[in-house]
Amino acid sequence: MLHRHCIDVLQERIHTCEKAIYALLSGNLKALLPACVTWEDWLWAHYRVMVDARSEQEVRTTTNSTRPQQQLPSIYWEKKLTPEMIFQELQASPLQSVREQALLPYYVIQKCIILNDADSLAQEMSAWISDRERRPPQQLVRFMAHLVLFLRTTGLETKEEIGVSILEAYVQDLIEADHKDLVAFYVSLLPQELQVHWYAKFLEAVRVREDRETCLALAHEVGLDVQLITKTVVENIRSRHVGVMQDGLDAATSEEDRLKIEAIDWLVFDESQRAETIRQANAVTRTFLAIKKHAAAREVFHKVPSDSVSIIIRQTELETGATDLSAEDDNAIREFLCLQAYLDAQDSFNDWFQHFHHNKPTAPSPLEGATFTDQVAYEHRASQYEDERQRWVQSIKLQTRATVDRLYNVLLFTEGWMVDQRTEENSDASRHLQMELLRQLCLPFVACLLHTVLHSTSQYRECLQLADVIASEQHQLYKIFKKEELQKLLENMRESSVALLDQGTDTLGYEPLR
Repeated sequence: MLHRHCIDVLQERIHTCEKAIYALLSGNLKALLPACVTWEDWLWAHYRVMVDARSEQEVRTTTNSTRPQQQLPSIYWEKKLTPEMIFQELQASPLQSVREQALLPYYVIQKCIILNDADSLAQEMSAWISDRERRPPQQLVRFMAHLVLFLRTTGLETKEEIGVSILEAYVQDLIEADHKDLVAFYVSLLPQELQVHWYAKFLEAVRVREDRETCLALAHEVGLDVQLITKTVVENIRSRHVGVMQDGLDAATSEEDRLKIEAIDWLVFDESQRAETIRQANAVTRTFLAIKKHAAAREVFHKVPSDSVSIIIRQTELETGATDLSAEDDNAIREFLCLQAYLDAQDSFNDWFQHFHHNKPTAPSPLEGATFTDQVAYEHRASQYEDERQRWVQSIKLQTRATVDRLYNVLLFTEGWMVDQRTEENSDASRHLQMELLRQLCLPFVACLLHTVLHSTSQYRECLQLADVIASEQHQLYKIFKKEELQKLLENMRESSVALLDQGTDTLGYEPLR
């Protein structure tokens, strides 16, 4: 009776809103839609009519009443709606605003959920994420990520790679927004290789020590592979722009260099990573030495705790019951000591150069026609100068001896400077190439510095002995020198030989000339 009465009222000329009320009560979609202006209105109207029709149909087919049923006009039954048909109607709506809203992400998501179409939902979200020109806003990405997690918990089958790409997008948003307290948890929901990639990428931008400790603690809590992640952080940072070789003895440290130096800190939090700390420090130092950034290389060494070698040996003993290191650790420690010897020699030479050329006392200027008082003052200054000169001479002797010893420590390093003594199972070809290039770059440079020290302090005979060391078959250092470097060294030796001749000895400084 209600349906029939409301359908009859719709034939009258009444206000649109009032007409919509009777249309709603009678299940008349055509009369109801003129009052609907949004996508939600159209969706509600279609579903309301579909539910009304199905309810009426169910009552008529299942009731056992003997009372005759009221016949409804054919328009009531002519269009049997289904959920799929409803959304097709919305996409083809005569209202442009409804058609446009039907394409908006939140409405598309609602459609897929209502239709229980998880595959289409995943594909739609993947398309939005992949659109680099119109990337979804962060709140939508956040919603999609949690929707993926919900689908996982309900067991609905979706393509794994699509869900992963959506979670990756949300992790990227969290990193860009610097949500340090959330990144670790959501990264832990990714596959293991992506966990390492994204958390390492996140940690690259964390520079405050307290924040670094907090981020590592959060990573431990959610079960991330912290050791592999911190190793990857250092490798990512040190693989950035290397730079070019600079002129002069020492190039300035840039901000990019500072990042590479500070990256070593990621490995010193955990004592079990001390071997990796040394390996990464060696790699960064090799890069800096190759472009003559000795100050930066020294800073890298200051980042490595002084007890690292003893800790590595102790850990090896705990793990294996013996103090014999693996070939990889043994070679890394040896390389570390080689680099340390070179930096010590470089520091010693710089100190010697400063002391020899800039700290030498200056003699007072002689006086002509001075008064007795001025003469007394001059003699006092001369006496002070002589005392200072004697002290300078003694200190320069000590500094020279120490510098020569340290430079020779590099040239005559046991079994060769920057040469591995054990064969590794998985040898790093690039590392060996870098070490060989450093030998070619640094050893001739050290020889040049050594000759400078000896010649400047009038140790001409020792200068020629340096030539014997380089030419000896025991060390075979001559093989490292380029032709022009050997030519330059010979020219320096010639100057030392001439100085010996001026002193009245032969060119080798052994026998006096007659």
